[in-house]
Amino acid sequence: MALTNYNELKTAIASEFSRADTGFTDAVPDFIKRGEAFLNRNLRHHQMRTTASVSVSTGSSTASLPTGFLSDVDLYYTSDKKQLKKATDRDLVYWGQTERAQPVLYRVGSTYEFERPADQAYTLTAIYFKALDLASDSTNWLMTNYPDAYLYASCFEAAVARRNGERMGVYKPMRDEIVLEINKLNSRTQGQTLMRQDPSLTKARQFNINSGAYY
Repeated sequence: MALTNYNELKTAIASEFSRADTGFTDAVPDFIKRGEAFLNRNLRHHQMRTTASVSVSTGSSTASLPTGFLSDVDLYYTSDKKQLKKATDRDLVYWGQTERAQPVLYRVGSTYEFERPADQAYTLTAIYFKALDLASDSTNWLMTNYPDAYLYASCFEAAVARRNGERMGVYKPMRDEIVLEINKLNSRTQGQTLMRQDPSLTKARQFNINSGAYY
């Protein structure tokens, strides 16, 4: 059976459980969604890295996270590639400033948060890991290269929902093994540099928190 897209995955899951009744098939999208949530929590593959524009309004000390945001890699000013520094605990002393200026520090919560309100509107470029969303995209790099990851993760969730301990014991190790394999292969082929920094930032200036200046 071909397994290349969302609809074929739904059919494959029903086939795995030998179920064609609507009570089961109507629940399959939820099994896929929960399986995909597991994959999004446990995969950080270079194919998940992407960029998006982030707008900071005048007087604002926050900005919305990009669509599908999972975790942060870098944030920089689009115009001159100047990087913002990701805040550490030591940087919290700079937080909550009221004087408007160009933000130089950020942290990630439910939004991007900056140490001060912006003195003007800015456009930033975010590099981040974006969530898989097979229901919206129909197919993606993971379904193309590792369809078994989707199948095992979704079938495990189906087994959990059906309280089928025997099948849970079958699908869980297969799911975990393929996720481990994907992460190991990605680590070997991409290395730590790709996971931390985008090539476009090689000429970006750095912020020295002690001197308060870029270099």
